[in-house]
Amino acid sequence: MWRTVMQSTLGSCVILGAALVIANPATAAPVVRADGTQLKLGTRRFHVYGFNYDFNNVHPNLDYFEAPTRAGRLRVRADFAEAARLGANTMRVYVELHEVMATATRTRARGLRTLRNLLDEAERAGLLLDITGNLVWHIRHSPRWYEQLSEHGRWRVQERFWRAVARVGARSPNVLCYELTSEPAIGDSDYWYTGLLVHHYVQYIARTVQGREPVVVVRNWTRRLRDAILSEDRRHMVTIGLLPTRGWAFDPRYVADLLDLVTVHDYPAAGTQDEARSLVRYFASQGKPLLLGETFAVDRVTQEAFLVSSRRWLDGTLSFYDGRAPEDVPARPSLVDAMYLQNLVSYLGLRTTLRASDLR
Repeated sequence: MWRTVMQSTLGSCVILGAALVIANPATAAPVVRADGTQLKLGTRRFHVYGFNYDFNNVHPNLDYFEAPTRAGRLRVRADFAEAARLGANTMRVYVELHEVMATATRTRARGLRTLRNLLDEAERAGLLLDITGNLVWHIRHSPRWYEQLSEHGRWRVQERFWRAVARVGARSPNVLCYELTSEPAIGDSDYWYTGLLVHHYVQYIARTVQGREPVVVVRNWTRRLRDAILSEDRRHMVTIGLLPTRGWAFDPRYVADLLDLVTVHDYPAAGTQDEARSLVRYFASQGKPLLLGETFAVDRVTQEAFLVSSRRWLDGTLSFYDGRAPEDVPARPSLVDAMYLQNLVSYLGLRTTLRASDLR
């Protein structure tokens, strides 16, 4: 069955293919920017269409940061080229904090070179990068010195992290945006990290509120990290990967004015497309472009109905891709591979409906 689905998809993949081209940075090529509630590339409206570069704890770009070998770079090059062939114009890549910060005050040259290489490979493939950073997804990698810092000590390190990253990204037209972190939280907690699935996907920016107004703390943190980026790069957009939740301190109504675009993550369960669409409409009502930064077909019928009915409010979507095109998935896939294939086939089939743009 899966082989039949795969073969029926390959024809559309050819249509989706055509590698995209970005001008050399020296030509001062225009970058994607926010214009009111829309994204624009030059004078044309732009819709993000692409992938989170991972699936089920396969993180090729994190592997490359850990061991920046030529083989790792060639893997990224091949995967980016394949993503462009499938019709993507954007990849979301992750940068863990320890790869950039060697100490609380000193950056790691190797990690910054690796980021520069990723941007070069994105340019080669004709892709933009959503650079999601300031991450501690794998606790074993978090430096002891970082874990011993106070809340504001951690913030100062995060500011230095983003200044260093933005200094690299400022020279590239291939940055879509800087994502201050993925799925932040605030509240009284014994731990900095929670939400363990394949990694700890939620991080607290403050784990002791101590009578403070949470919204004030969230806005202070957002402003400080945004300003750190702007001190090095005022061309590219800033966002946060927000959980699909209303009525708390990270509600978009409290942070949207500090950002260039709003980003939300949502994985609608079976039969919840109306609820998910309502949430997207709410996030889009904040006067900024809206990116669906993570989504996946937990239930294919629900996902397709959700994406189609929400497209009027969305300026882009990012699903998941680990380097495998549909034809690369085994003919008799495991359950996880079958889920991956179903999602990818469905998402590729919606590219035209989601109004994906190219970069020419």
